[in-house]
Amino acid sequence: MHPKGSISCNNGNALLDATLKGMGLAQLPDYYVQPYLESGELITVLDKYREPEDGIWAVYPQRQYPSPKVTRLVEFLRQEIPKSHISCK
Repeated sequence: MHPKGSISCNNGNALLDATLKGMGLAQLPDYYVQPYLESGELITVLDKYREPEDGIWAVYPQRQYPSPKVTRLVEFLRQEIPKSHISCK
């Protein structure tokens, strides 16, 4: 499915704003739209075309000794994100 429209944007907040103003449909992550779905301001449509969850990626240069900041961030993400969403490679 390749929708066409008059708005093309790479900013989730701008797409959410346009959608709330009735300018069309948007595909956005749950964290953008959840409050509006709960309040009824937005509804889901085309659910059978929903993309599978994409996940969160920590991409950093491969080094023998990564920086302590990178190591701490990756450890934090591993602890805080549910195990079902983690795939370490």
